[in-house]
Amino acid sequence: MPRQVDHDAYRADLVLRTTALFAKSGYSALSMRNIAEHLGVSTGTLYHYFPNKEALFEGVVEDVSKRDVGDLRGAMPEGLDAKAKAQLVMGYVESMESHYLQQNLVMIEWSRDKPSARDRTFNKASARYQKAAAELLAVDMACARAILIFIKGLILQRLYDGARTQFDEQVPYLEALIRMGALEKDNDDRQPLRHKK
Repeated sequence: MPRQVDHDAYRADLVLRTTALFAKSGYSALSMRNIAEHLGVSTGTLYHYFPNKEALFEGVVEDVSKRDVGDLRGAMPEGLDAKAKAQLVMGYVESMESHYLQQNLVMIEWSRDKPSARDRTFNKASARYQKAAAELLAVDMACARAILIFIKGLILQRLYDGARTQFDEQVPYLEALIRMGALEKDNDDRQPLRHKK
């Protein structure tokens, strides 16, 4: 009797295994043939699940963003004040810095090669991160976006300045953003008829 294959699980496994490959080699350096060789599958198998490298990369972006959000949810207990949230977030980002830096570098490279697909792929992942930040930090959506911009900017600044900018020095600024966003969220919650951005 032929073995039954769970196609969704196998596709997810291919995406997961390809994530490290994109992180190591970048987007442009890989072809579907290279990817198949590294994964130990036939090119036909890879094309069965993904029509092209762009679709495979989009699967990687979606998977990574879902795992990142899940990991952050697991690391954020409820009931913390703004300072404790800021400290926890900074500690988490510091522990994941190389992951986030590599992720951003690969996405920047990909966006140069595929500008037409960039918005669709990035917007979906960005919305997932923004929603999670708003929920976990109990801030409004505009503040969640500002916090993500702050964190991405911090990671790139550390790349530019040889890691001279310290994570712990940024905690008060993140705390201020969280406090501001919590106030805005409270105002939005108290004024349900107010137009929300």
